Amino acid sequence: MADFTHSSRSVVRVARSNVGQPVIRHYEASTSVSTSRIAFGQVVSFDLESSATHRLVRCSTGGGGQAPILSTSIAGVSAGADLSDGSTGDAAYPLGPKRTIPVYVADHDTEYEFPTKIVLASTIIGLGYELSWDSTLSIHHVTVNSTAGDQRVFITGFDPARAGDTGGFVFGRFFSTAVSPIVQAR
Repeated sequence: MADFTHSSRSVVRVARSNVGQPVIRHYEASTSVSTSRIAFGQVVSFDLESSATHRLVRCSTGGGGQAPILSTSIAGVSAGADLSDGSTGDAAYPLGPKRTIPVYVADHDTEYEFPTKIVLASTIIGLGYELSWDSTLSIHHVTVNSTAGDQRVFITGFDPARAGDTGGFVFGRFFSTAVSPIVQAR
């Protein structure tokens, strides 16, 4: 049994897909301050501002701390980074295409590998857990939820060799109630 310490490289990754390759769609990034630009492996959702509901933002909490993410418009996990300055400009392609970001879609066929800080035990499989944002490391992670309403990730497993470890990675899917209907439709 070991204690696993996460770093800023402990991102959410695609673990497996029932259809072979995970579905990737490209969505426009919403404007934001440069400190909240979307990076690879971050959970993204659609912006809830009335003029930008078709654009993506990084899922985080209002306070920026460890509080649960309560989004019901999750699009998936970013498969690339926002290369812009965060406002309206695109530093990589100033005269090129709109600021689009590839996203591993949060459909019912895709499982992800989530960082976690909880003890890995067989009793967590089949349960719903909270998705949180660690503002120090700039990573999303799965943690114990305070209420049933906080559940965003359904745990489907973990590496059996890591049983008993504190922290590490778990496999899971997003709850359908947390995912935007836009990505559910095929």
